[in-house]
Amino acid sequence: MPDLDQEYFHSIPWCAKLLAEKDVVVVPTPSRRRKESTEDELVAVTLKTEKTIRSWLTFYKRPAAGVTRVHEIYNLLSLGPGVNGYAHLVAGGIIGVILDECMGILGLVNKSLGFDGAESFMVTANLNINYLKAVPTPGLYLATATLREVKGRKCYFGASLKNGEGTVLAVAESLWIDVAAKL
Repeated sequence: MPDLDQEYFHSIPWCAKLLAEKDVVVVPTPSRRRKESTEDELVAVTLKTEKTIRSWLTFYKRPAAGVTRVHEIYNLLSLGPGVNGYAHLVAGGIIGVILDECMGILGLVNKSLGFDGAESFMVTANLNINYLKAVPTPGLYLATATLREVKGRKCYFGASLKNGEGTVLAVAESLWIDVAAKL
């Protein structure tokens, strides 16, 4: 069965250009799959409609040999009017959800690949967002999450949301805590 999100983003020139770059690996967006446990229900059900987040595609660039982590992950999103807070503009809280989710996906990708320090369960301890420009709907966006530093049980992430022209619309910094290591 074809991946509809992948087909959709390949049909958009600026998205297709990103996906055609060397060493790009497209992965299923883990939080977009419904789970019996109700984990990820917000992103997998509530925000997975034609009017909210129609499509979400996650990818990263394959790390060089010997690199022990994926340090950056990319997410293409198609946002509709169902995420508006003000007329034709994405609600700030939704931007926060997207950026937080992208940072979590980066951790999950590292865990699924069995990379160094990624065997644990992490949660957001702090999320600081700076809204730089309005995010109009409908629209297509690139959310990037970066692993900046790991110190014991703490992981520091950064994230950004850009439009198709590369304009940065929002940035975030976040601290995640490995709760499994404490148990």
